[in-house]
Amino acid sequence: PRAAAELLAQVPARPPELAARVGEALRAAEARASRLEDLERFHREADVNLGAQLRGRFGAVAGVVWCAIGLASGWLDRSGRWVYGYREALAAAALFAVMCTFFVRSIRRGAAVNGAQRRFLTLVLTSSWGFILHWAMCWALGLPLSAAMALYLLWLAAGWLATALLYDGRVGAGAAAFGVASAVVLRWPRAMFEVFALSTLVAYAVVLLAWNRPTRPPDPPPTSARPGR
Repeated sequence: PRAAAELLAQVPARPPELAARVGEALRAAEARASRLEDLERFHREADVNLGAQLRGRFGAVAGVVWCAIGLASGWLDRSGRWVYGYREALAAAALFAVMCTFFVRSIRRGAAVNGAQRRFLTLVLTSSWGFILHWAMCWALGLPLSAAMALYLLWLAAGWLATALLYDGRVGAGAAAFGVASAVVLRWPRAMFEVFALSTLVAYAVVLLAWNRPTRPPDPPPTSARPGR
């Protein structure tokens, strides 16, 4: 259409019907180009693979660290060397929130952030600091620590499910692991530390394996191939 318009401009006596048809073709080509630009912008904003390498490193560290903390806490508590109570739970929740804050700041500094990333980072920050409130409320209500742990695992499952729905469906397997762990703690409360440790390891491992197989919708046609160029 653009080439036709340029040729038509060189014709001294331009037929009105031909000029109208060329103008209509130009407008249609511009509309198609605009739709392609919108599609490309949508794909960039919805790309859940952006920053996957950095997320993977943090996930590997977090999974190993919290699995080790859970196993060590259970062993120390049962051996009588250290009694794990609400003070320790609050300290652990605060440490987790600080780790997540560092993770979010690292992503924002070291990688491009699109719409999908912003939703994910908001969920991470909100949930990590909200868990401190969970332990404080359970302590104020006088709930047994095992009941608070089961509820905490249920909150984790809900947070990971929200992440799966709003950000990346591959996180859903981690939500299932924490949901099962919550039910197990209710049935066997004495094993709450080991259940927390193993469910954390399983959740992060499953998600990391999924993130190693990135999925991406088909790319739209390149801008250089747009009609009229």
